Amino acid sequence: MTRLVALLRSRTPLGGICPACDAQMDDSGCRLGDHFISKDASLTKGIAQIIEVFCEGTPTAPLVDCPACSP
Repeated sequence: MTRLVALLRSRTPLGGICPACDAQMDDSGCRLGDHFISKDASLTKGIAQIIEVFCEGTPTAPLVDCPACSP
């Protein structure tokens, strides 16, 4: 299991789909941790949702280091 933070530009509900690997969460074992929805995406540079994801699959989007966590 890999802990990731997904930054989504859409406020669309996830509908049970893992935002990291696009698998159905009930079937894959992926789960969500903290989930924040921005009230004003212009204040968060276009990011509408910030989601902590514990993913069992292979992420479909590119992975980058967190700028706040990097040494």
